[in-house]
Amino acid sequence: MPLLLQTETAIYEAFVVSNRSLTDHDVRETLERLIVGLRNGRIDPESQEPSTEEGTVTDFLVVNLLNRWRLDFEKGANPGRDNLIGILRTVLGSVENRSNVNPASREYLKFIEKMLKDLGIEVRQVSREEAGLPSDAMPGKPFRLRDSADAEES
Repeated sequence: MPLLLQTETAIYEAFVVSNRSLTDHDVRETLERLIVGLRNGRIDPESQEPSTEEGTVTDFLVVNLLNRWRLDFEKGANPGRDNLIGILRTVLGSVENRSNVNPASREYLKFIEKMLKDLGIEVRQVSREEAGLPSDAMPGKPFRLRDSADAEES
């Protein structure tokens, strides 16, 4: 799967995991944060392990995106920092073109939902039991989402 599609799938997964509370504004801010982090070297998607096992939906989006990219890198698909920034800027442009000024807008997210479904990509949240996975199937602890109110208290 091309990295652009991996990136948009990671965004859509965060939307689904958040019970559709993620907004276009959240996506825009997260993409901008990732672009800045890649540019200044604070984020190294090839070697940097996620630094948190819990957080807000935007924290999950960052972790999920970096994990998806890392899986491709293991297959030799790392296009380099500048191309990763280009991918993020392309997605950011799509977010800006499809969303509106309302901070609660989800027009971009609805667009990628339809696009992914048209491509035959289905995303839904399931438990380990539903997926038929043993409790130790995935290393580490699962990511635990905190709602925004919890995050503000931290």
